Amino acid sequence: MGGWGPRSASAAFVMLVLLGIGATARSAPDARRVPAAPTITIKKISGAVFVRAPDSTTFASFSGSRRVAVGTEIEASNGRISMTASSGQHGDFYQGRFVILVSPSQPNVIELDLSGGSFKDCRQSRALTSTQDPPPRRRLWGHAKGKFLTRGRYSVTSVRGTTWLTSDSCGGTVARVTTGTISVADLLRSKQVLLRRGRSYLSKAPTEYAVPTDGSDPTSIVTGPDGNLWFTESVGNIGRSTPRGSIIDFPVPASDQSEDGTSAPEVIVAGPDRNLWFTDPNSHSVDRITTSGNITTFEVSGTPHGLTVGPDNNLWFTEDNGMLGRITTAGALTEIPLALEVPSDNNRLTTGADGNLWFIEPEANKIGRVSLGGDLAEFDIPTPDSSPAGITRGPDGNVWFTELTGGRVGRITRSGTITEFLLPGEETGPDQITTGPDNNLWVTDSGASRIVRITPAGRIVAVPTPTDQSAPTGITAGPRSTIWFTESEGNSIGCARC
Repeated sequence: MGGWGPRSASAAFVMLVLLGIGATARSAPDARRVPAAPTITIKKISGAVFVRAPDSTTFASFSGSRRVAVGTEIEASNGRISMTASSGQHGDFYQGRFVILVSPSQPNVIELDLSGGSFKDCRQSRALTSTQDPPPRRRLWGHAKGKFLTRGRYSVTSVRGTTWLTSDSCGGTVARVTTGTISVADLLRSKQVLLRRGRSYLSKAPTEYAVPTDGSDPTSIVTGPDGNLWFTESVGNIGRSTPRGSIIDFPVPASDQSEDGTSAPEVIVAGPDRNLWFTDPNSHSVDRITTSGNITTFEVSGTPHGLTVGPDNNLWFTEDNGMLGRITTAGALTEIPLALEVPSDNNRLTTGADGNLWFIEPEANKIGRVSLGGDLAEFDIPTPDSSPAGITRGPDGNVWFTELTGGRVGRITRSGTITEFLLPGEETGPDQITTGPDNNLWVTDSGASRIVRITPAGRIVAVPTPTDQSAPTGITAGPRSTIWFTESEGNSIGCARC
């Protein structure tokens, strides 16, 4: 993780653990070489304690002492337990709910993941500082010796012998230490902070801003030449937001080709002419909007979906009729038929470092490459029925893409070699992808409602959006090293690293 420099033995420890959680394309290690997980024993100290076994959906009241399996969830919000592991850890944990985990690659580290709490109404725009302590939705106190990690939504804290608090709120994850020293890894900012007794640190959550139009379904987003964020709304608007979240909507008129008399902007890009350009599938048009909100419509023959600025400084787009379109900033249109085996819609595209256009083929499960002259090559995605969704030029000169139903992020070289990286977790749905200001790839995971950062080497860190089930969709690099995204179900746009 670029920018994380170990400052102590504890700092080095968390660095190694975090590097171990990244998914890569390497084969899994031989199971015979993976050390066995430690034996973990818990004992009730006081109050009310409940335990849920990994294979159970319900909690049971707990007292006394017993061994528990990895994956056990402890509810001790009004109680206190002690925990002892055969790998040398011992500690008391209280006023919280958590899941006990052990990484196969780090069996001598006990990880406690905060659980419970509701984050369904977290839309907020108030800036928070590291000295503010928002009301927690969940928390956990620990007093322990040995290698422990506590994981909140936006940070991971490592300890060896200390008393500390980890708490999650809509504003982020707070780590506080009352005795000893802790190391806090801020997951969104790729930053590590060493805290001594009496100090705290807030790993800030992304900030969400509500779109004025109800049910607008914000989709694609880009940074404009005016330093504002511009995004499409499927209900027929283009939205503009300042970096502080002040949003106004511009209604998009439907063209004469619209079958139902409505517009539905889909993909938006910053043009070479200091205007914004977007596709409108309902109107069968590629449109231009100035930074003052004036819109011009250019009708095309098919239904346009993907859109990018080509190496020739023209706008290039795909159509559901198998055409590749080019439109100049003056509106001159050229369409080139592509010999696709399975023409389909939603063929997003990008300009590669090799000067070619690269696009996804969802129905054919392929990645396509086409020169500006129309020479076509297609490459099969290894995972069947993966539903590629987003595509971008990566910081390493390769092209990167997402697999919505495959739960993967893919990398394809100029020669067509594909490597896939599986996202951790369940119900994943990687959607759109962009290259961030930190030279990593940033992905919206609409299925799991989270934002994912992946390095060119395939190391993955995922954090949730503040509001559950918000379905993040579009994503772009914003001003001042920020990352902006849309939330189609949350009817919001969000800013990470702000």
